[in-house]
Amino acid sequence: MEFDIISANFNNESYLDSYFKSIINSDLQPKTVIIVDDTSTDKSVEVIKKYSSSLDINLILNTTNIGFANSLNKAMDEIKSPYFARLDPDDYVHVERFRKQMEFLKLNPSIDLVGSNIEYVRNGVRLMDSNVDHDHKAIAASLKSGIMTIIHGSIMGKSKILQGFRYKQELVPAEDYEFFCFLLSKNRKLANLIDALTMVNIHISSVSNDLKFEAVKYRFELANQYFGTSKKDSQIMREFLHLKYYRRYMFEATYKKYCYLLISIINKPSKLIKRFMSYFKEH
Repeated sequence: MEFDIISANFNNESYLDSYFKSIINSDLQPKTVIIVDDTSTDKSVEVIKKYSSSLDINLILNTTNIGFANSLNKAMDEIKSPYFARLDPDDYVHVERFRKQMEFLKLNPSIDLVGSNIEYVRNGVRLMDSNVDHDHKAIAASLKSGIMTIIHGSIMGKSKILQGFRYKQELVPAEDYEFFCFLLSKNRKLANLIDALTMVNIHISSVSNDLKFEAVKYRFELANQYFGTSKKDSQIMREFLHLKYYRRYMFEATYKKYCYLLISIINKPSKLIKRFMSYFKEH
């Protein structure tokens, strides 16, 4: 079955070789790689064009910087295949990612979108895998409580589920949460594969590293808007502090990382409990 990859790029020159080489080496190839460049000032466009002989690349060049979410909307509008996949241009994929996700969708026709665990990488060194929920019921319960448990850059889904949805630039980096809320509101079914199939680079300029309190607050406001789930300001602040210091823990290479991890755990001990339970279940 054919699928298109959609990406939005801004100044990811140093990561694009790994991004494209991982796609080329995948055991299931996309029909088209749709990538919107949001007025990069580095050599991103040159690198992208270099791979046009190996892949069908639909490169869209913005004339003004319109932002990550708006660029994704432009990429989304170009999808022609029955399936789509998301991949950020500063990340790369396991050789089996697209095949495994496509096989899962074909074997489970009631599922509209499937993500997976991811592997966090810093300066080429593997840090850890994520620990997301796997079945629709668990994913839906987490999303309805305002918790992200499906990773935007890891997903593959049916293109028809995108109809009627537009990413909102003002929600970045929480624009993905509204997307999943939208899907649940349309009774779409979601799942995650247990395998870590996308490698996510941890670096200072990553969109997800620019986490602000307002973005987390937006997420809980959306949970209330879509599902009637309300949270106290103190609960929202604890979630923000958990995420903020967990991301600092992943980025930091010195002993300070363990201080950041402790602060993160203090603000959300259930996260540590869930990871321990998952570990013992697997072993």
